[in-house]
Amino acid sequence: MAENISTAEAQISSPFGYQDLHALNRHDFVRMHSLGEIPAFAANNEVLPLTYSEFFVASSDFPIVFIQPADKKGFMPVVLVGLERGMSLFAQFDGKVWRWDTNSYLPAYVRRHPFCMSTVNGQAGAEEELLVCVDKAYVGQQAAAQFVQLFDGEAPTERWAVIEEFLQSYQTDISATMAFSKALEDLGLLHPISASLMPVGAKEPVTVDGMFGINEEKLHALEDSLLADLHRKGYLPRIYAQLKSLQNFQKLLRRFEEQKFSATAKQAGFNA
Repeated sequence: MAENISTAEAQISSPFGYQDLHALNRHDFVRMHSLGEIPAFAANNEVLPLTYSEFFVASSDFPIVFIQPADKKGFMPVVLVGLERGMSLFAQFDGKVWRWDTNSYLPAYVRRHPFCMSTVNGQAGAEEELLVCVDKAYVGQQAAAQFVQLFDGEAPTERWAVIEEFLQSYQTDISATMAFSKALEDLGLLHPISASLMPVGAKEPVTVDGMFGINEEKLHALEDSLLADLHRKGYLPRIYAQLKSLQNFQKLLRRFEEQKFSATAKQAGFNA
């Protein structure tokens, strides 16, 4: 919470998937997602950000790859959740909202929505600080369906205490993720990768590129002292989790084929 900062004077940077951000205050009513509901950006993107602590659980469901931000500075890990730009294979629209496949892991980046911790640039020369924000479209001024107040006067509710702890933990995880990615980059372990998948009945393969993965050959060529250091920091198990996760491209392909078949059947008048 940071009610002393004027949002008119501060510039709040919006993270991927969020639109206008609103600095959360104690009087806001916030619309909370229903069980299984996800924001639209999670359904309309083929990649979702992943953090350091999620590598093991996410590696069972998705390919884990690295991408470069638009400024080409550094690398960030993501899970690939689709094979076509702008479409997730794990989201379905129920007529009102988007929902995630309950049998698949939902990344923490999505679970934290509509909240986030955002950097704020105030007056010139001032240091950046973190501010608890909420997607503005989810903010109201009175109680309504799914809109709840997270503070009872000045006192935080139990619900807010849980949310705040999650946000702080997630922010710590972001720092660990950046350190992990930087270590891989510094060791020269990341190299471009691509996937070419041929769906059943297709005339051309589906090609996915623009990704980076860990170069296993360079990994095995590292000196023992460097490998020991990777293991000591907890990086080595995550490296192998990333390599193993690439087997999930076949899972994506099967899911892609099933959805294409279902869409074709519906167009033909059949209930798939």
